Amino acid sequence: MDQAGEVKIPARYVDAGSFSATGLAKVLIGEKWGFIDVAGNVKIDPVFEDLSSFNGDIAVFYLASGKMGCIDTSGEVVIDPVYDHIDFLTGDDTLEVVREGVRGYINKTGTWIGNYIR
Repeated sequence: MDQAGEVKIPARYVDAGSFSATGLAKVLIGEKWGFIDVAGNVKIDPVFEDLSSFNGDIAVFYLASGKMGCIDTSGEVVIDPVYDHIDFLTGDDTLEVVREGVRGYINKTGTWIGNYIR
């Protein structure tokens, strides 16, 4: 709905997230997640087991295998799904990741920055 309470996108999704600054919202269509724009058009096909909302220009996706990777706003994979866990760090272009028991940091292109230090 818009601010006046007028329906802009009909309720036709199993579940949905909020729109991010990218103008995209994650939606559950059947059993898979994708993204729609503010007009309700599917912009990224529902092919993912789960998704985060966009944080800047990337979102985390989850595969049935439990592995995680990242896509950009066009739906292109920008970080391969090889991670067991991915977290966005607030106000940074750095992601905290876990891969094969090793915790560390990568940038938004997937380049390893360094190991986690307590």
